[in-house]
Amino acid sequence: MMKKLWLVSVWFQIIWLVAVLGTDAWQWVTVCLVLATLIYTVIKQRIALERVIILAFVGVTVDLLNMKFDVIVFPSSQFPIWLMALWFAFSWYAYYIVQYVNRFPSALVSMIGGISGCLCYWAAQRLGAAQFGLPTLPVLLILWLEWTMICTLMLRIFRDVQLKNKALSSRHHSAMHNHKR
Repeated sequence: MMKKLWLVSVWFQIIWLVAVLGTDAWQWVTVCLVLATLIYTVIKQRIALERVIILAFVGVTVDLLNMKFDVIVFPSSQFPIWLMALWFAFSWYAYYIVQYVNRFPSALVSMIGGISGCLCYWAAQRLGAAQFGLPTLPVLLILWLEWTMICTLMLRIFRDVQLKNKALSSRHHSAMHNHKR
């Protein structure tokens, strides 16, 4: 189980790096990596794709608002395709990490997620993928608040899916065990 966590974590970080370092120049590479990831996942296992899509749309909406209010500024006035793809990658990743973090208090997970999320934006800004339209501290506070709420939503969206998958897996295992007798 931990091997899977490491694999999806490393894969998400690769996609993040391609998106942030490549921005517009590598946006189609990012899109292809994300699409391949989603297609592979859907083929190989049961995943609540509709919930992945919902969380991605929430994230895109939050960043559209960040653009509108000049919290984050991109070189183009249009919403970056690579960032939209990155939201789908994060939502895919969130599907997996919830099963590992749901044993901890939701408030703690959301707070740590808020810190991680705003640090990712700070790193992306330092790498030149975007600029902050306001002074750094207010932007980081805004991003922390947004990411704390996004992580709270992530836990709610995926927690019951993980419980259903465990119940199905348990029933399947039990049926297989009874069948062997």
